[in-house]
Amino acid sequence: MNRRIAPPRAGLGTALALAASIALAGCVTTRPPDLDPRLEAATAAFGGRFHYVYVPSEGRLSDQAFLAMSRVAGPQKIARDLATLMAPAETRPVRVMVSGPNEEKTLLVVLDALSFYEGRQIPEFELLYLGSPTHEARLAREVSKVGGALRFAPYQE
Repeated sequence: MNRRIAPPRAGLGTALALAASIALAGCVTTRPPDLDPRLEAATAAFGGRFHYVYVPSEGRLSDQAFLAMSRVAGPQKIARDLATLMAPAETRPVRVMVSGPNEEKTLLVVLDALSFYEGRQIPEFELLYLGSPTHEARLAREVSKVGGALRFAPYQE
């Protein structure tokens, strides 16, 4: 006689452990530690509505892996998301502030997002980049290639 074995059912302890892990995972965010200085800079530059993209640092090794993966496999999810956010700038104003604690990673995310518009124009795009002045000229050049405008504010973590 063939007897069918039912898969084990999760008990109450397993369900509670799963719920706790989901709750804890929800508490781990990529929210910057202190938004106020960044938001003040964006409000001073834009004076009104804008999108805010924070490029988190996950630690030195993780950030290095991110950079390597972006260079080998192409733009990562955060860069694709930023590119999607920029898309309406073909016809209507889109203002975006970008900031993050790892300058190299933040710069790469912006450049990767801009690469989606190579040969196209997004003339209503305004980027406020908070970061090191060493990146200002390169960003200005790349943003102007797509018809956008760069606003820059020096910022250091």
